[in-house]
Parts: sequence; C-alpha cells; structure tokens
Amino acid sequence: MFFFLIVPLFLALFYKPIAYLCGRFLNNKSKRENYFMKHISNFLRSKSWNVFLFLYLALPLFAQKEYKIDQVSVVNVGDGRLLFQELKTEKALNGEHRIIDGYHSAYVLASFKDGFYDGGYKEYVDNILITEGSYKEGRKDGLFKINSKFDGKLKEEKSYKEGKLDGTSKSYFTTGKVESERNFRMGKEHGKQLSYESDGTLRKEHNYKDGKQVGKQYTFLKGTYDLYETVYFNEEGFQDGEYSSVFTFGSPRILGSYKNGKKNGRWTTFAESGDTLMIETYLDGKE
Repeated sequence: MFFFLIVPLFLALFYKPIAYLCGRFLNNKSKRENYFMKHISNFLRSKSWNVFLFLYLALPLFAQKEYKIDQVSVVNVGDGRLLFQELKTEKALNGEHRIIDGYHSAYVLASFKDGFYDGGYKEYVDNILITEGSYKEGRKDGLFKINSKFDGKLKEEKSYKEGKLDGTSKSYFTTGKVESERNFRMGKEHGKQLSYESDGTLRKEHNYKDGKQVGKQYTFLKGTYDLYETVYFNEEGFQDGEYSSVFTFGSPRILGSYKNGKKNGRWTTFAESGDTLMIETYLDGKE
C-alpha cells in the first residue's frame, strides 16, 4: 500500500531528474523534459492509468490489518463466542485481519464484525493451512475442514449450524479413505454413525436419535476372537431385545437378550467348534 501512496508524490517532485535520466541520449534539455512529459501524458490517457487510479483509491478500503496476539484482547462473552478487541483502544475488530502467534509460527486470517468472527476463517501453522471454515455472528456455520499440520492432507470435515455440529462429519485416514462418518442434528448424534478399517471394511454401524442409540447397533470387535456384535436399543436409549456376537466364520459366540438395559432370559456362550461352553439365566440383570 505504501507504494501506491508514494508514487504520485514522487512523480510530482522528481519528474525533471527522471526526465534527464530517461532522456540522456537526447542533446537538448528541453527535449529531455518533453520526452518524459510526453510519456507521462500518454500514461495518464491510457487504460493503465484507470487501473492505477482504481488501485490507489480502493486499496486502503481492502487493506488487511495485522496484529500480534499480544496486541489483541480476547473475551469469552459466555455463550461460546469470542470477542476480539484492540488491546490499547478496546475497539472491536472489523473487516479482514491477520492475527499472528509468533511463538508458534502460527496465524489466523479471518473476517470480523463487531469484534466477532463473521465470514471466512483460515488458520495456518508453519504456512500450512490446518483449518478452514466460516463463521456467522461469532459461531461456526457451514463446513469446516481440518488438515494435518505435517503435510496439509485432509483429516476431518465437520458441518456446523449456529455453532453446533449439524449434518455429516467425516474423518480420513492418511491414504484419503474415509475412517468414520457421523451424523448430527443441532449438536446431537442423529442418524447413522459409521466407522471403517483402513482397507475399507465396515467396523461399526450404530444408529442414533437425538443423541441416544436406537435400533440395531453393529460392531466388529477385534481381540482374542474377531467377532461381529449386534445389539438393539429402544427409544429411551437402553439395550433392549436380542444380543449376538458371532465369529467371523459365521458361528455364534454369545447369544442372549436385554430388557430395558439389563440382561434378561437365557444367555449361551459357545466355543469356536460350536460346542456349548456355558448357559446362564437372568432376570432384570440378575442370575
């Protein structure tokens, strides 16, 4: 911006010496000055001058102000939003600003309105973009992307509405394959929640409604035995109905049932060979 402010003044004060240098191959002093002024006149009548004038007048309007973190006060207003003010003047930030944390080679490039984040938001560490999203009146709104601070690869995508998770959020393996997929409605888990192995195999499929597990829940368990577990939840979020864990080759490991979150009825445990190892009977969680 300094360049655009100083050039007109420079031309006004020093056009004669410049004329001499630019036209030194001419013998006559007046010719040298006329040579330079002719080109200045042509420049002022050209489209280039219009572009120059626009930039000169408009650049201050779009100028991005830069602050160090210790030049800004940040106040938690109590509703999850942060209020940013100039430390010396207590003036709320407005427009696009860069806030630098020099100790960690990190900075935030964001738009502000009345001191709150409002508009685009980008966070960098060592010149790697690690977070990108947008705010509305100080609250996260829309899609946020979180990247690895080591290589800049996409790690997570989260969807927000009025500062709360809303919609589909995803996490990724370093290969770029989906690691998990979760659905939210105004901050609560709602819908299918999926998790995958690095090879793409489904590891978990759970179902939620307003933050509570409901219906069928499927999980691939790794341990002494690799098992597929299936359990059901009622509308109140309690385990209710049939329960099974099955060996990967299809034979059952454990069969039983729940009622309002407690084991109920007959529970049978099997060996890999299919032989019965144990039978237990429960009533309201007690044998």
